[in-house]
Amino acid sequence: NDGTSGGDKADDAVAPGGEHTYEWGVPERAGPGPNDASSIVWEYHSHVNEVNDTAGGLVGPIVIARAGAAGDDGRATDIDRELFYLFAAFDESTSILAEANMEAHVSSISGADGEVHEADE
Repeated sequence: NDGTSGGDKADDAVAPGGEHTYEWGVPERAGPGPNDASSIVWEYHSHVNEVNDTAGGLVGPIVIARAGAAGDDGRATDIDRELFYLFAAFDESTSILAEANMEAHVSSISGADGEVHEADE
């Protein structure tokens, strides 16, 4: 419960195939500092269940451009492309989607037994 009502509740759930544009006010302190490039990157992730939601793919970049340094589409105007990498180890078995993914895909894998096995690290 985020304390909203009426039209502000539209962001509580987005139906499959639907869309919703989220807008956040960004304080200047969250953007690039005086010695930074025109934009910086922050990671977003859920705070509902960080481990399970992140393992389920609810993680990604948010780019914050300095005031006046972004075009109408929100992209920094001094770059010609954006490329993001996320290097991390995720335990997909903790994802809320793990059981559904196993049911949907494991039977199609030759030799799969439906069990989750630990990988040697």
